[in-house]
Amino acid sequence: MKEAKLIGFKVLLDRKGRLTTEVSGLPIDKVDEVFENFPDKHLYKVLIRESTHKIEELIKHLEKELSSV
Repeated sequence: MKEAKLIGFKVLLDRKGRLTTEVSGLPIDKVDEVFENFPDKHLYKVLIRESTHKIEELIKHLEKELSSV
């Protein structure tokens, strides 16, 4: 394994002009299984948890801004 996507975020525009958001990544409950022999796996959990929280805030902010335009 050369890379592992811990968290991802996309803003997508479809052919009809609709905007959607997509959050993807490793579920926090799978970190211990995937990174079984990694001493810093607790840091990966914190990173996923905090990033997910901030992305959710960003999505709410974007929805609010777009609905007011």
